[in-house]
Amino acid sequence: MTKIIDWIKEHKILISIVFVGTIFRFYKLDNQSLWIDEIFTMNVSDTRNSFSFIYNFLKSHDPHPPLYYFLVHTFFLFFGYSTLVLKIFSATVGVLGIFSIYYLGKELVNKEVGTILAALTSMNYFHIYYSQEGRMYSLFFLTTTIALYTLSKFLKNQNIKTTTFFVFGSLLMIYTHFLGVFILIGFY
Repeated sequence: MTKIIDWIKEHKILISIVFVGTIFRFYKLDNQSLWIDEIFTMNVSDTRNSFSFIYNFLKSHDPHPPLYYFLVHTFFLFFGYSTLVLKIFSATVGVLGIFSIYYLGKELVNKEVGTILAALTSMNYFHIYYSQEGRMYSLFFLTTTIALYTLSKFLKNQNIKTTTFFVFGSLLMIYTHFLGVFILIGFY
């Protein structure tokens, strides 16, 4: 418990930034109706569909990998099948993206750079917009920053642990969006 309190004291600014970013992402979350790709996400991730159905359907009807659809499907199973729940999932992932960019900046440069990146991300119009959309873009941002973070750890200390985390982070990115393959190629 004291570790949590110490972490909160040490990261007051980051918590404030994330709080503001959370407000931006959840404000009028259900203001706009779904567009066709979000309807597609709703239909594919329907709770009546099995994971194997989702996988096989996406394999023949959509170029995007299945991770986002699997996660949304699971979120629907726990919280109900509705458009608001779909958008809450994306907004929550968007908030996690603010944390991830902070840790990436901290890992690459220092804590101050991480804080600046988190502040810029929390107010970035495009990040807010895509965090309110029922598509995989906020998750792609999150998984890409995780992959970059794990790559940085791997490059600093090459061992089994960092290699495993880098492979896992890269797989998350690749299974979120097909462009993740090109980002992974760019790492080399």
